[in-house]
Amino acid sequence: MNIKLAVSAAVLSLASVGAQAVSIKNSSFIDGWDSWNTVDPASTSEDSADRDGNSVKIKGVGGYFSQTVTVEKDSNYLLSAYIEGAGIIGIDGVVNTSANTTSWEEVSVNFNSGNKTSVTIYGAYGGDEGRFDAFKLEPLVSCPSPVELGIYGAEDDGENNGEGPINAIDGDDTSLWSSTGVGKVLTLDLTYQNLLTELSLAWSNGDTREAYFDVETSETGEQWVTVLSGAQSSGETSNLESYGLDQSTARFVRIIAHGNSANDTNELLEVNAYGCSGDPLPKTPQEDYNLDPSKAPSENFDLKDWYVSVPLDDNGDSKADSIKGDSLDGYELEDYFYTAADGGMVFKVYNDGFKTSTSTSYTRTELREVLSRGENNTNSDMSNNWVFSSTPEDYQESAAGVNGVLRATLAVNHVTETGLASQYGRVIIGQIHAVDDEPIRLYYRKNPGNTNGTIYLAHEFDRAVGDIEIYDIFYGTSRSSGMKDPADGIPLGEKFSYEIRVSGNTLTATIFRLDGSSVSKTIDMTASGYNVEGQYMYFKAGVYNQNNTGDVDDYVQATFYEVTNKHEGYADE
Repeated sequence: MNIKLAVSAAVLSLASVGAQAVSIKNSSFIDGWDSWNTVDPASTSEDSADRDGNSVKIKGVGGYFSQTVTVEKDSNYLLSAYIEGAGIIGIDGVVNTSANTTSWEEVSVNFNSGNKTSVTIYGAYGGDEGRFDAFKLEPLVSCPSPVELGIYGAEDDGENNGEGPINAIDGDDTSLWSSTGVGKVLTLDLTYQNLLTELSLAWSNGDTREAYFDVETSETGEQWVTVLSGAQSSGETSNLESYGLDQSTARFVRIIAHGNSANDTNELLEVNAYGCSGDPLPKTPQEDYNLDPSKAPSENFDLKDWYVSVPLDDNGDSKADSIKGDSLDGYELEDYFYTAADGGMVFKVYNDGFKTSTSTSYTRTELREVLSRGENNTNSDMSNNWVFSSTPEDYQESAAGVNGVLRATLAVNHVTETGLASQYGRVIIGQIHAVDDEPIRLYYRKNPGNTNGTIYLAHEFDRAVGDIEIYDIFYGTSRSSGMKDPADGIPLGEKFSYEIRVSGNTLTATIFRLDGSSVSKTIDMTASGYNVEGQYMYFKAGVYNQNNTGDVDDYVQATFYEVTNKHEGYADE
């Protein structure tokens, strides 16, 4: 399995609220070796090839430097530092980690202080010349109240029994991951580094046989720590069973399956992960986002990664206008793109208006992601787009980012009520767009006479693979013009959040409600044609009307309260 992580991605700080980092004197070597003890001075030196002012270098076998710091007993800590080249950091007599990089990369290792009130942190020769900078030692959350963590990707070695790894995270206990052999590995991607404390697993035929397995975790997908060894299921149930883990900071989780008490087949129905979440994005929509109704959208929202399309043609090119870069600063357009009375960002579009291209049939007022932040106005340029981590590695490096998360909070205010029954009431509120097709379109639809609307998604295969679309419904049982009023649906005006998340070939869409409930749908894109060179992606958010037969003054409208995009390797600051 090839897991690509961004060198520029900072290690997630899981320090508890109010806790202070341990004091490390001269942690960034501004004063050279002051406060540090060195061994074999001939192999160590100060160096000016730094990140932020100074660094130190180890250039020979035996090179070592250290400092003793004060810690609390029986406490969990995270030691981190930046390394360029080869090097080792660690806590003397406890744990260490190594790196071999071509540019500055932050590495980290977590440990428990046990009965110690002081520990010695160090840097050491790692097999070749290396530079060190910016040491930090931070306390970790004790995680007294674990929550369920999102699992957004699953991979194996490809040699399964036709029941793929995504089946273990799809929320459906009638599907399973099946792979025969001792030591078969299922790797899970949590997207963010989390403090992991527990797994729940359900094994097929778990009421008649015991399953055998180990669990390992990793922050980066490269170095692994065993957190559960020699485990076995009870043999009494096929339902989820909980297993406590040695606490670790983890983005990746590896379940190493060793067959069962009857044979060497591993059949996992579902797996859930629990701990303290490192996801910086809240999952439940908020009542108040503290937005200022006197300000333009760009002043309430960070729109540097976006431009907005509006259905007017002020430049005379017979296409919808795109407001880009500095032109978006302070921009508002009456009746199309403006700030609501509660500070929300309003997107509104009528059935009639200019389209973004000759290949589209519908109008829109919509944000389009452009990751060069105005430095390159060519939409197809890789500086504006991102790719899936399932594409070739050299192609990933040409893109602005890898994988992605789009989070939005909104209320749909109005949908069309006129026109063909197949078209009225429909609006697309979020997308991932590829070169020609859409890995996901997220729809809201409310038919005339209904109180509630439904939300559904469409997954479109790349047209080179075939004319294939998959639909899945979040609320109610239908997306058609004849659908009954969905009792669990979302009425106009109700605030809700959606999240679209991609990791490799796994796409997950989740709807979050104000009452704390959520519904998720997962799609395996392995056969969809997007894991090849030449396929780039970008997010879209706003209102993309799906009606061109209704009255010209009929319209769709939504008010957004949050729009956040994240990508591995994308410098979004």
